[in-house]
Amino acid sequence: MMLDINNKSEVVQLNEAINTIDLNGNPLEELTVVKATLSDTIASKQLAILNKQIKAGTYDSNDSFGEEWDKKGKLKPMIATEYVLGDGKHTVNKEIREFEVRPKYLEIELKVKNLTEKTINYSPYIQLRRLAKQGDFYTDLPTDTTYIHKIPSDPFNTFYYLETPAYPLPTTVGKVVDHIVEEEVDAHPILPGETATFTVNYILANIEYSNLFLNLNAYSPGDRYIQITQ
Repeated sequence: MMLDINNKSEVVQLNEAINTIDLNGNPLEELTVVKATLSDTIASKQLAILNKQIKAGTYDSNDSFGEEWDKKGKLKPMIATEYVLGDGKHTVNKEIREFEVRPKYLEIELKVKNLTEKTINYSPYIQLRRLAKQGDFYTDLPTDTTYIHKIPSDPFNTFYYLETPAYPLPTTVGKVVDHIVEEEVDAHPILPGETATFTVNYILANIEYSNLFLNLNAYSPGDRYIQITQ
């Protein structure tokens, strides 16, 4: 993949709008990131939801990096291990180094305008992706190494991959019914031509946080990205 930095139909910055389309090329939504904030501390409102999930038994540690935080929501450093990947036949994965990673809380203020003629139920989940800059283009990161956060004391998850750039944080608590977690639907109606504002939250854990993008391609054809960090 090669994204042209100067092509506004592919890449936009904060406070610049970009449109999504359906499979027939019809416009769906106009998205604009108004503000993006990286922090060492989880916001109080989001922290309350996480604490309620843990208490209710609905917190899913699989959708995490195994991160921990203190009572005030400050994220604790973690140790990551970098491996060179083997081919599974002639070579095996080889440990290179251990180093400290400082997880981050990312809060994004997103405006969404409905460009269709029908009311849409919008769920503000968008995949976050980190890219590499090469001249006037952005491309995929190299994949010859991988990062793992080990937790030997955890009987269920002894390690977590740090390959996923970010995990979205829950917006509802949910409940457990007959040992099954039932999640609440978090969709918001937007009337034709109207604009709604959402706050989207993520946890990140990696060696650096440059060149982060919202990836709109999961539900819209073509290459469409909003750059969050430089």
